[in-house]
Amino acid sequence: MLEDQVDQLQSKLSAVEIARARLEDENKTLRQQGSKDQQQRRFSQDDRAQGQQEAANDSTNIESMAIMRTRMLSLTRQRDQLREQLQEAFDIQLQLQDRSSGGVPEWSVDDFKRLERTLEEKASELGIWKERAIALEKVVERIRMIKDKPDPTGLDRSLTQDSDTASSVSGSGSRQQHHTLEELDQVVLRLEQRLERRDQELQEVVLEAKRQTDRRLEAWKSKWVQVVQRKNAEIHRFQVELESLMAAVDRDRARMAASLKK
Repeated sequence: MLEDQVDQLQSKLSAVEIARARLEDENKTLRQQGSKDQQQRRFSQDDRAQGQQEAANDSTNIESMAIMRTRMLSLTRQRDQLREQLQEAFDIQLQLQDRSSGGVPEWSVDDFKRLERTLEEKASELGIWKERAIALEKVVERIRMIKDKPDPTGLDRSLTQDSDTASSVSGSGSRQQHHTLEELDQVVLRLEQRLERRDQELQEVVLEAKRQTDRRLEAWKSKWVQVVQRKNAEIHRFQVELESLMAAVDRDRARMAASLKK
């Protein structure tokens, strides 16, 4: 839509240039005719009636030239305004192309790269903690298997009752193993909680970045839609003024042609 308006502005600007060139040609023609009339007056000074008619024609030509100068000035101003509007339309078109190819104006490429690096770091850290948790779970499972393994049968009763020190050492070892299992369970629980928090933090970071991007994109769209609508209204207004101006130029040209025929 903006490209169509730019093309229309270019065509209208070309029409103004053509009309201005025509007015300059007609002005030049009137000046040449005025100089010829002056030469004819010098050769026919005795003919008083013809001199009066030529004076009337000169005054008519002077008035026509004044009108044409006024129209030329108006066309020049209109041409300058159209050039400004055309340049502004080109700037808007370039900005829209840059915004559409570059994404959200408030977020640069470096910002998105930093966000991607942060997400990659968080993901790698999360992978490390997951590997540690899996390794600890394997250790805990192995310890539980050792704990639940049945004691060997068929041993000599005398060997089991051989020494009180051996039983005390075995009891202390089982208690120590029980404490180790509890500590490992707590460590695994803490690691799982930390992993859950990390997952939640990563999800919040991604969602917040998406929300900010959506908000800024909507704000940018609403802003530039209003700008384009306003520029379209201005272009339409200048188009109407240009058409009225061209109609006035055509009327003046017809009136001048009729006066020259007389």
